[in-house]
Amino acid sequence: MKKWYLVGLVILFVSICSVATAAPVGNPTKPILEGREIPLNVGAELDFVGDRDLDVSGEDVCVEDLGWYGAKISYILEDKVEPYVLLGVAQAEFSESYSGTDLVYETETDLALGLGVTVFLHEFDNGVRLGADGKFRRVEPDLDKVMLGGIEYSPGVPGFSDFAAEYSEWQIALGISKEIGDFVPYGGIKYTDVETSLKATISGTTYQIDDANSDNVFGIFIGCDFLIPTEDLSISVEARFIDELAFSVAGNYRF
Repeated sequence: MKKWYLVGLVILFVSICSVATAAPVGNPTKPILEGREIPLNVGAELDFVGDRDLDVSGEDVCVEDLGWYGAKISYILEDKVEPYVLLGVAQAEFSESYSGTDLVYETETDLALGLGVTVFLHEFDNGVRLGADGKFRRVEPDLDKVMLGGIEYSPGVPGFSDFAAEYSEWQIALGISKEIGDFVPYGGIKYTDVETSLKATISGTTYQIDDANSDNVFGIFIGCDFLIPTEDLSISVEARFIDELAFSVAGNYRF
């Protein structure tokens, strides 16, 4: 009963944060069971991407605002490998400068899915741990509205049709961490790429972005796990830079 109560607290904490507000890496050195009988982890994640430029020939396209709110369920194998599933919702805003005209695409909040694996690689004599993480996530949301030259168009408005949006992202990361009491600071480097497609027809003119990728694919991440005295519960915060400006908060419970 106590364990389920703590799981509820984690989900409630992240849900409250999401009301106020690219894939978080997380601590890539965590898959160590350390004597636990049930190698199952359940967590919740809030991820906010505030700026990521996309590579589109002759156009200025940017991910202005991407929010991911979801659950993470993982299972530890042999104390070293932790495959996991991501299940949640996502909402995004994209900006584009098209032939001198500014467009802003805003999507609805829709189902988002992902898969990943974290691998513990090595622990040095000084307690520094080395690990890797790889993940993929995807969402195909409906468009909520498009701002064209300051005029708002939305589904059902005359002249607005043929709207679609897709966003997928994959990432690999290498990081280190060191446990210092109840704190586990971590950081590392990552390679992340996205693929985005957007399309909307307004007053007979089709505005379309096909398979736009990241303008910069290499970045860094820093974060910290805060261990709760129960030994099974942790809260994490993380920031990501260079290829994107992003921030995430997560809660994790180990059975």
